[in-house]
Amino acid sequence: MIRHLWLLALFCTPAFADEDAYHQCILTYQRQAKEGQAVYLIEQACNKLHNEGSFLFEREKAYYRCLLENLPGVEHSFAVQKIRSACNEINN
Repeated sequence: MIRHLWLLALFCTPAFADEDAYHQCILTYQRQAKEGQAVYLIEQACNKLHNEGSFLFEREKAYYRCLLENLPGVEHSFAVQKIRSACNEINN
């Protein structure tokens, strides 16, 4: 019985994701987004950090935080790719 409760808790954890923090992340970072690919990556980073964060390694969290710190305001897709690559390199 205890084993089943542990499994239930493990699989229900995403249901307790911090929706308020996710929405605040979107409101904070998306309002400055100017390029479509940046918008997508910012949404992905907010989702990963606030809805799936307990399943991420520290280096993955740092990668997504790097994206959030550097993508807002970027206007060109080439710059988005360079930022994405740099965040990946420094967090691996």
